[in-house]
Amino acid sequence: MTALHDLGDALAPPALGGSQAEPPLDLRRRVLTSVREPSRSAGVYGRRLALRLGTVGAGAVAVAVLVATNSGPGADPPAGTTLDAARVWELAAQGAAALPAAGPKDRFAFYETVGFNRVLEPAKRYGTRIVPPDLPPVGTLEGPQVTQVWHPLDQTRDGYFKLLAPYNGRAAILGSHPGIRVASGTVKDGTLGFFGEQVDLPTETDGIAAYLYRDSGEISREEADRRAFDRIVIMWLPQNVARPQVQAAVLQAARRIGGVQVQQQAKDAAGRPGVGLIRTDNNVRTELIFDPKDYRFLGYNKVTTVDDPTRHMKAGDIITSYAIKRFTYVEKIKQLP
Repeated sequence: MTALHDLGDALAPPALGGSQAEPPLDLRRRVLTSVREPSRSAGVYGRRLALRLGTVGAGAVAVAVLVATNSGPGADPPAGTTLDAARVWELAAQGAAALPAAGPKDRFAFYETVGFNRVLEPAKRYGTRIVPPDLPPVGTLEGPQVTQVWHPLDQTRDGYFKLLAPYNGRAAILGSHPGIRVASGTVKDGTLGFFGEQVDLPTETDGIAAYLYRDSGEISREEADRRAFDRIVIMWLPQNVARPQVQAAVLQAARRIGGVQVQQQAKDAAGRPGVGLIRTDNNVRTELIFDPKDYRFLGYNKVTTVDDPTRHMKAGDIITSYAIKRFTYVEKIKQLP
């Protein structure tokens, strides 16, 4: 839906050395639904959306960046040669198109994800209150947090999420599910719901490209490309795993994004090797990671490219990381495959 896609733009990590603003209040109200708990005091503070996306620890990503241009796709290269970015987009689109269809709308997409997150900003004090409560010091890496999500194919219905022990984070780390809100790290499960208009994304390349580059008339092409890449990485691929044709169209349209390079030795938050497509903007390298065999979407990382003493980070440290460990369809909430 439009609100969810727009929220993704508000979640991108700030340029290092800057500060990260809260998402606009009206946008948060449109997107979010609260976690409904059996017993929860109305006075609990820290009702802050857990918008912090996962990360893996420093040094967890083996970087072998091979600069490539977005030329047209060709035949598979011989063993030992490198892929260009356009060919990786093409192979990923083919892999997405081959995924099984979701089936009846009353089913649920089941995800098991893992995420890491580095605390970038301190908790805020409001009089005697600290929001969010018990937030670790700036620079702390939280994770791994494994989460199970039952995402309704019919988004007029509620879904469900459950954090698995150990609870490595003061709030849910759910990069692809911004409909989840938790009060604090003590919340282990709850309702996933959505508000707002349901957007039917086009399944043809030109339509997707137009939507990717919407509202980009008064900004530079470089900034428009950055926004388009982040929309794909943070929102469109994680949110549309259950919609193979949308995924395929998104990946085909993504070949138009400039400044994309190939990272042949990437690693996701689950420790799996992959092929990465990367862009570097504002001292942050964004890594979109695919399985090296079938090119299905695995996850993404955001990595600092500069030292940032104020946040106790060094170049190469991961800011945020998210991976889908497993995915399938089930008939009802809480059903495990």
